[in-house]
Parts: sequence; structure tokens; C-alpha cells
Amino acid sequence: MASARLTKLQATILAPALKSEAGSIFPLSDRLGDRDKAAAKAISQLLKRGLISETACQVEAEAWRTDGDRTYGLVITLTGRAAIAGNDVPAFTPNASKTKMVVDLLSREQGATIGELIAATGWLPHTTRAALTGLRKKGYVIVKDKRDDATCYSIAANEA
Repeated sequence: MASARLTKLQATILAPALKSEAGSIFPLSDRLGDRDKAAAKAISQLLKRGLISETACQVEAEAWRTDGDRTYGLVITLTGRAAIAGNDVPAFTPNASKTKMVVDLLSREQGATIGELIAATGWLPHTTRAALTGLRKKGYVIVKDKRDDATCYSIAANEA
């Protein structure tokens, strides 16, 4: 894994997200002052490094961008939590209930398509695929199959 060193500005952006119930980096800290361009560049770097990710949001103050009638915010990821908190990563994860929802959907006999997972979580496609990768890293065996013409994913039954 690449080094998770943070600039002072990046740390200033991430730190309040640890205390936010949703893990949102918005609203940005008043400590940023008139550094809008610098903050935008830092946010772009945090996104590229996977320390924050985009997710659908309902709270206007946490909005990053809008696309039609959908609003998206930026939340700290587990990697971002580890970077800001060192090895003492808080147990709380903002998407814990959504992750459980994904596990439940994948545990069904018919599994779930990416579209079904997106509809259930409100995540973007790349976030949904990243969640599947995260589950694999946690030891889940994700099986890929076809249902009609759609790719379907499910959690393999434990053969123990």
C-alpha cells in the first residue's frame, strides 16, 4: 500500500470527518480561510489516493456536486481514517449499515446485480465495485454468475 502521508491542508480537511456521523468532509473547516484553490487541489489528491470517496447525500451542507436531481458528497474512507488517525482507526464506519445491506443482498439465493446494489445503497457504480473488493479482502468469497443477461454476484456458501 502506498504511503498515506498527508499534507497539513489534507489533514485539516480530513480531521473533522472523523467526528461527522456520516464521515463527510463538508462543510470545510473555517481554518481553511481563503484557500479555495488549494483546498480544491487537496480534495482532488485525496480522491485520487482513495482517502475520500464520492457518495450520494441528502444534506445540502455536505454537498460536493449535483447531477440532475442527485446530490453527491465526499466522505472519508477507511484508508483515509487510517491515514489521519494512524493505526488507531475508529471502529465506526459511515457505511456500516450499507455494507451489511450489501452482504444481505449477496447472501440471497439469487444474489444481486450491480444495479440492484446501487439502487439499495445509493452508491455510484465504482463505489459499489470497490465495496465488493473490500468484502473479498475481508474474506468473503464473491461468486460472479449470470441472471438473464445481467452479471450477478453472490456470497459463496461456506463449505466447512
